[in-house]
Amino acid sequence: SKFVLGDDGSKTYKLTVANSVKSIKICATKVSSEATLTGTGTKTLSVGTKTYKVKVKSASGSTRTYKIQVTRK
Repeated sequence: SKFVLGDDGSKTYKLTVANSVKSIKICATKVSSEATLTGTGTKTLSVGTKTYKVKVKSASGSTRTYKIQVTRK
């Protein structure tokens, strides 16, 4: 899924995966090469709900946080 400016404002994406899914890979791309990005990579899932945060810090120092809430059945 994709987060874009003008989304519903919550910046939270929720998804449910089957019990057989043991990991996910969070990929993100920066709009500016001067921004820093954290929170990406492969995440091991346990049964239940876990929230992962992807943070983008602009060159001017402002930070935007996106949340990815994953529920493994």
